Amino acid sequence: MKVTKQGKKIGQTITNFNKEKVELIEYVNANKCLIKFENGYKKWVKYTNFIKRTVKNPTYPSVFDKGYIGVGKYKVSINGKTTPEYSTWHSMLRRCYSKKFIDLNRTYSGCEVCDDWLNFQNFAKWFESNYHYNNLKYELDKDLLYKNNKIYSPNTCCFIPKEINVLFTKRQNDRGAYPIGVTKTKCGFVARVNNKNKRIQGKYRKTPEEAFQDYKIIKEDLIKQKAEKYKNFITKQVYNSLLKYKVDYND
Repeated sequence: MKVTKQGKKIGQTITNFNKEKVELIEYVNANKCLIKFENGYKKWVKYTNFIKRTVKNPTYPSVFDKGYIGVGKYKVSINGKTTPEYSTWHSMLRRCYSKKFIDLNRTYSGCEVCDDWLNFQNFAKWFESNYHYNNLKYELDKDLLYKNNKIYSPNTCCFIPKEINVLFTKRQNDRGAYPIGVTKTKCGFVARVNNKNKRIQGKYRKTPEEAFQDYKIIKEDLIKQKAEKYKNFITKQVYNSLLKYKVDYND
């Protein structure tokens, strides 16, 4: 182990708060020390931070053991307030890698985030280029462009207004023995579609299959209405996908 003129040991190792092994590989002065984390990432730090074990590795997968902050201009928070980019990124990772969340929301079972987006900096850059900055509330969607898609990636995701996104919310845990949108009543089977605070209801039918056909017609027409309403606030690709959307029996 090499010892510098200042008595600092090159090759000295510590374990930081993430239980990573960190090695001191170069010492210029107390304010400029080069360290290397066990995954190979290197950075300049103060010697006191190295000794106190407070050195952080921006490439360490600290978010659900998958995501990492990365190196770049995008911040987790500004003035104590979480940035929209980070909040969206964190929620995306939670949907894919939080066992507790998936146990309560089985439709997300098997979902993944592409390798590129495990780096927050890459996701935030895409967010900045694709988010619609106006007074509307937009949400990240992964399966409008590609139905039943399980991968969050730049090619498969888009931002759509919240009012549209709620139309595609799947509540598998609340579903009974009948097709989506179908309820059994004393008068027969009926289709019901929620539109904001109102409910659209079809005719009473003898079979759940007939009621589902009503649901399909009502829901697809409602989606087209929303597409027209927000035409000037969504991309052409999103608009066209809404017009072509088909409701399936097992949605």
